[in-house]
Amino acid sequence: MNFTRMDWSRMNRTVLVMLFSAVFLTGCWPYTSGKPPAERLDSGHRPTAVVVNDAEESVTVFVMESARADYLNCLRLLQAYYHEIGNLDKHRWAASEYKNVATTRTWSWEGLPDLPAPAGADLTVETEHSLVEPLMTARREYKAGVDAVVAMYAARGEPYRYQYGLMVNMKSRLDPVRVYPYFPEVQLPPLTMRGVEVIPEAEQLFEEAERLWGWKIGGAKIAPGITRYDRSREALVKFLALVEEYPTSRRIALSAYYIAEIYKEYFKEYALCVHWYERAWTWDPRVEQPACFQAATVYDFHLRNYAKAVECYQMALTRPDPYRLANPSYAKGRINALMGKR
Repeated sequence: MNFTRMDWSRMNRTVLVMLFSAVFLTGCWPYTSGKPPAERLDSGHRPTAVVVNDAEESVTVFVMESARADYLNCLRLLQAYYHEIGNLDKHRWAASEYKNVATTRTWSWEGLPDLPAPAGADLTVETEHSLVEPLMTARREYKAGVDAVVAMYAARGEPYRYQYGLMVNMKSRLDPVRVYPYFPEVQLPPLTMRGVEVIPEAEQLFEEAERLWGWKIGGAKIAPGITRYDRSREALVKFLALVEEYPTSRRIALSAYYIAEIYKEYFKEYALCVHWYERAWTWDPRVEQPACFQAATVYDFHLRNYAKAVECYQMALTRPDPYRLANPSYAKGRINALMGKR
């Protein structure tokens, strides 16, 4: 971890927080009327700015905005690193996560000091770990900062309803789907998990997610994925929550399979979905869906990893991968075709 860069950023924030506190305690803060913050309107009569009104508001908002700047800077550095080493999949992850944060609808805060200049890094000496670890910290701090500002405006009541509404809208646009495990082997749920329990809360969550994903409508089964994009995204979030919150539920393996399917079909996250297929067949070797075969096709046609494709096709033939019409003959044909490409 690059402690110099992280410590520098935190030091700037700490100094400014102390400065705000000192100004407030000495009674020299420029806004002393106690009136609600002003709003500025553009020609379309839409609010475009919030005027910070007191020390508590300034500190809370500044911490959030500083964390956001750190988060974006970490993602910039990580993009540059992956570009340098030629890891296109992870470069796309970092670019997608950056876009998710950078394009979230926000507004200007009037009355805040300028944020510190972003810290740089020497990519010739940085490692993936030294760049990902501060990113994980910045991500957590930014989410905590957003929650703190939302809570502050909620507690302040009616005069601050406008700011509260803006913050809730901003928080809703921080898409959890665009947050990536840059070390999936250790950041995703472990392969050692086993689903052995019937947990009522997990069963209910699974049914809600399954219905959103389009597997059941009105009690009748239909093809997965016949649903809208936003419903599939919501289903993904629920499946992810189930695996995280109920790791011993009997539904984790099938949830992992559906997570992989949604990542593949709706988000084109091929490098990520194969990790979830693997969890599906590892957590339950008799999972109800053909996880091995599906992983093989992703390795084959999207990731061009022919050795892994052959391995997964062979597993689909030798393990209890659920039978689907033409899957066995197709797998045998692809194994023969790919043996020379490995």
